[in-house]
Amino acid sequence: MQRSLRIGFLVFFFLFGLSGYAQPEQSVSSINWSKMLDIVQKTGKLLESPYGDYLYVEHVEPADAKMPHVANYFSLVGGYDVNGVFQYTHIETVSENWQIDADGNWKIDQYLYRIATDGQIKTSSRVEMIQTKDRVVLKHQIMDFDETNAKSNWQRILNNWYVQIGLD
Repeated sequence: MQRSLRIGFLVFFFLFGLSGYAQPEQSVSSINWSKMLDIVQKTGKLLESPYGDYLYVEHVEPADAKMPHVANYFSLVGGYDVNGVFQYTHIETVSENWQIDADGNWKIDQYLYRIATDGQIKTSSRVEMIQTKDRVVLKHQIMDFDETNAKSNWQRILNNWYVQIGLD
């Protein structure tokens, strides 16, 4: 079940997540950013995929994914070199808010980011989905997501990650 959730976020990112583009005005805090990347590299779980290897951390709250919840993923994307060191070319983040609608289906508000290694937004998108409890997608809609909202939302997501790993 967990593996299918992780693969699901990868598929949605690659199929639908690259529709928008935003370039932030300033870089993220270099000290916290470097610490974040180091923590993910040291503690992340590996997910191999046809799109590259993902070294990721996740945070789901509450932990019972059968209840309404927020799911966040922060992934270094790359692969291992000949010395066994994970080398990454970019970062991908997914932030999802799962709520139950009036029909008992999941309403998922999903934000997807592809981030350069220096913390700059390369691409961003927002997707709204309706899924049955059995994961059948009933609706998939790419939402308007302007540059200002993309930047603001990315900063919110990043700050939440800093809190989760104890940097703020």
